[in-house]
Amino acid sequence: MSRAALVILNPVSGRGRTTRLWWRLRRGVEQHFPHLLVHETTAPGDAGRQAAIWAAAGEPGPILIVGGDGTIHEVVNGLFPGERRIPFGVIPAGTGNDFARNAGIPLDPDLAVERLGRGSGRLLDLGQLHFRDPAGVERHVVFLNSTSVGVSPAANRHAQWLGYTIGGVAALLTEHRRRFAVSEGGRMVHEGKALNITMANGAGFGAGMRISPDSSPWDGVLERVIIGPIGLGRALLAFARLKRGRHIGMAGISVGKAAGETTIESDGALQVEADGHEFRAAGKITISLEAGAIGVLGVGGG
Repeated sequence: MSRAALVILNPVSGRGRTTRLWWRLRRGVEQHFPHLLVHETTAPGDAGRQAAIWAAAGEPGPILIVGGDGTIHEVVNGLFPGERRIPFGVIPAGTGNDFARNAGIPLDPDLAVERLGRGSGRLLDLGQLHFRDPAGVERHVVFLNSTSVGVSPAANRHAQWLGYTIGGVAALLTEHRRRFAVSEGGRMVHEGKALNITMANGAGFGAGMRISPDSSPWDGVLERVIIGPIGLGRALLAFARLKRGRHIGMAGISVGKAAGETTIESDGALQVEADGHEFRAAGKITISLEAGAIGVLGVGGG
């Protein structure tokens, strides 16, 4: 592996503490990667653009991300679908850091830096989301943690201003239960109202809420979590139990391994959340998994 690396630093991650953190950690990173090019992002989408430019440069080394889930999502989408050979590493510096939790990357930035120099990385599964946007343009988005429809997009939106806990409660109080049709490999697995549907590649979302406790980004399968049209009281109880994954087994909540490509349809447009990013689909969405799609540094087992 090349000892040159691109560092993509999001200065607004972690409520603005990232730049200061990076200057404290830089010397440690340079022990593993002596030749660094550091890019500080300037606007939404910039991380993805810089990742694409780096990939097009020939035979560059890995991308090291100093930021949170949103920055990681941008970088990986900047590399896909055409670029698969460049691994990435993460120094967690966001407010949620769900990818780090799901992948077993230490949340302590110093420990994460120490891990970056070990081995050649491990191949990570990536979720694939396909849909048409309201302008009729076909969209392809990859996700690392999960993608959801239902209450999750609104909860994520509220969380940007209110925090994850209050944002989640606000969404439960304001969002309507919609009807969804969910099929896998042509077989209907759910038809009717639902509070939320999540296709999970990792165990957690929303800053550590364990929506799918048995999910792993290394096992080659997505987990389907459907929270049915439960009443407000039970919905609040399920939300309270999410932190430890204790909502699993509650009446009205079903969990299963996705059997092939999943299609989700509803009446009208769909709001879709993927790794904290929100999208609008004009009609149905399709979700699949590509096993071992990209290398990630600083994790165990590789």
